[in-house]
Amino acid sequence: ADHVVVLREGRVQASGPAEDLWTRLDTPLSAGDDAGAVLRAEVLRHEAAQGLSLLRLPRLARVGAGAVAPGAVGQGDADVPLWAGLCAGTAPGQPVRVRVLARDVSVSLSAARDSSILNILPAVVADMREDAQGSVMLGLQLGAQAVARSAADVADAGHAHADLPRLLARITRRSAEHLGLRVGQPVFAQVKGVALLRD
Repeated sequence: ADHVVVLREGRVQASGPAEDLWTRLDTPLSAGDDAGAVLRAEVLRHEAAQGLSLLRLPRLARVGAGAVAPGAVGQGDADVPLWAGLCAGTAPGQPVRVRVLARDVSVSLSAARDSSILNILPAVVADMREDAQGSVMLGLQLGAQAVARSAADVADAGHAHADLPRLLARITRRSAEHLGLRVGQPVFAQVKGVALLRD
């Protein structure tokens, strides 16, 4: 679905592009074991021998009435590279959609140099919410541009920066306290799994 409407007791609680609503912490879509982000990406190249495809998450540009479309190619650090399992049947330059579950994303305060995780992405904690069973759900904005923005800017604007790709990360409350996480804090999102969605 490109557009999602969330109903509660027969009333519209939220409505908008699917990419936005899946990662909003104020809707039930960000709850449950299958909470995660749906992202529009573009295939850059395939590495068949490794069983991998390199994608990019372009900065998103608003078009029409709240719709979302990838920004133009060549926006430098506005684009976020993302490795996924081999996207068979796709060609370089082809748009695709991928899903990243919150349980497959962890965070660190520094970029690991000796990790088996391929996707270690600069991000900013855009929002936080206490979750069930001693966990915390984080809303993360991705990319160097997100990190370059001040903590006050991110905290005040919230979803105003929807032109940047977002992920969810579910971590333990203990981990959140140990890292001293707060809204506006730069972190690194460590993405363990990326699934290609077939339309």
